[in-house]
Amino acid sequence: DQLLSGLLQLGVHAVRAGSPIAVTEDKLLRACAEAVCGSNDESAVGAHFDSAEVICSTIAGAGAESLTQRRFGFILVDEASMTTEPKALIAITKLSEHGRLVLVGDQKQLPPLCLSTKAQRAGLSVSLFDRLVSNAQFP
Repeated sequence: DQLLSGLLQLGVHAVRAGSPIAVTEDKLLRACAEAVCGSNDESAVGAHFDSAEVICSTIAGAGAESLTQRRFGFILVDEASMTTEPKALIAITKLSEHGRLVLVGDQKQLPPLCLSTKAQRAGLSVSLFDRLVSNAQFP
């Protein structure tokens, strides 16, 4: 919501995918979220997304039904070091064929939250960010 708020203040036509209930108390953000997320009219929601310069969402929100058929030329995943690989794939599958993916994070901070011990044993408690950093070849 902080990114969306900053974009709106700069005059960027940005919208938010997800539940308007989760939006902060910022009146501008609430109005933006209610216009898009509070509507039951799929064509109205689609029109909001079509006209937007930027669509913001959480990782889980990227899997929303309203975004099912959409692909993006640029995806930025903030706090990527706190997102498990399976969750990161929700956003990554939205990338267009020649799109760019940017992962932003700090692997020295909080790790991803994985409550399932079975998933942890299977290696699913590691973030994509951390796996890429740990396997990187630096000159």
